[in-house]
Amino acid sequence: MKCPGTDLVGVLTDAAEACMLSGDSARGIEHATAGLATVDERRDPERAGLLLEHRGRLRHRLDTTDVTDWERAVELLPPGSSQRGRLLGVLAMGLLPEVDRARAPFQEALAIGRATGDATVTVRGLLSVGSMTGDFGMLTEARALAERLDSSDLLMTVPMYEAMLHTRARDHHRTVEVAGDGIRLARRYGLGRSRGAELARYAGSGLILAGRWDEATAVLEEGLRADAPPQSRRALRTLVGQLSLLRGDLAAAAEATAATESSGSGSLFPRHQLLCLLAVAQGDPERADLLLDRALTDPALTRIHSCDARPVLVADALVQRSRLSARAGRELRERVTARQAQLAAVDAALGVDGVLDRAWRTMLRALIEDDGWDHAVDSWRRLRQPYELALCLFHGAHTLLAAGDWPRATGPARRPASGRPPGWPKSCAPHRSPGRSRGSYGHGLPRTG
Repeated sequence: MKCPGTDLVGVLTDAAEACMLSGDSARGIEHATAGLATVDERRDPERAGLLLEHRGRLRHRLDTTDVTDWERAVELLPPGSSQRGRLLGVLAMGLLPEVDRARAPFQEALAIGRATGDATVTVRGLLSVGSMTGDFGMLTEARALAERLDSSDLLMTVPMYEAMLHTRARDHHRTVEVAGDGIRLARRYGLGRSRGAELARYAGSGLILAGRWDEATAVLEEGLRADAPPQSRRALRTLVGQLSLLRGDLAAAAEATAATESSGSGSLFPRHQLLCLLAVAQGDPERADLLLDRALTDPALTRIHSCDARPVLVADALVQRSRLSARAGRELRERVTARQAQLAAVDAALGVDGVLDRAWRTMLRALIEDDGWDHAVDSWRRLRQPYELALCLFHGAHTLLAAGDWPRATGPARRPASGRPPGWPKSCAPHRSPGRSRGSYGHGLPRTG
């Protein structure tokens, strides 16, 4: 068998890989497809598998959730081989955020790495299983191995998994730190357009949740200026829309949202959440409700990690509350009740993974059942998450005000323990507003723009 790079297949493989690094995904797909048309899968499964791996990666960067290339590559490769182990890790990442489908490929990849002693496969397996199980020790071991190998690809992969895990643990400052280190490393390797833009998503999200909004704006704008691949660009624009909405700039939020159209469930749910909240903020909760069907009937909603699914359900529950007002008729109230039952059913189908997930669940139930706000507030207080605590206080206060319970709505228990979170608008404090209807508070932040 000829070595890659000495014939047409090798040249096309190298060209596809170069396009993957440069961010020219469409041209890379053309090279990989041409290579696959030339190679004989049965006689040369390893080279066919590598081309399928490259094409699958490039397609994902153009915002598809299709994993058929990777599944085909795994079928071609012999059990226990190092290349199969690497492909299993790639396939499993493509299956995320559907954790149950990704679990077996992740675990097999790690087992192959341990058994063969292949450090590269072991690193990917450690990252995969560690991020899935929340095991920071595995990620520490993976980083040490990657540094020993001095592989630019692995050294760029490690901070992505670390940022993902810190985000789930709600350690936003640590997320920003590891993602920022990764962005600087990407620039050093000349990968700012691809890997740097991917890491900018985690840095931007962490900065938003930490209340460092000006820094978040700078990171997101820099990522977009780098002409990132479509998938990363859409994610960055979704974050721009979320931040604009938090600031009350509905025009900027709408502009960012218009540029986030996507065909895959992986990017559907953050966009769905943003679209719902924007529609409510614009005073059109019925339009927001029309978006619910697509999300609630998508099977992926109950297969992704529950910490990612429940914030979407909370947004949908807020939509239902905003549809109601003192003038809501019987028919509308019945439709809202039916929607709330649908949300409760999806919630029941999700597992509960840790204290963060339980906090989201208590907030969801308080919104649906019109009760349990004290429990929900206490959950966020114990987690010391000022951003989510402020959201919970705001929604709870408005619910109690709508019910006429002024003492509980405005009492000490309704105030953050240490004032507003960084960047939190002053107008989020509960206040009496006789002319304000039950549905006017919308997405959880008052209109300030």
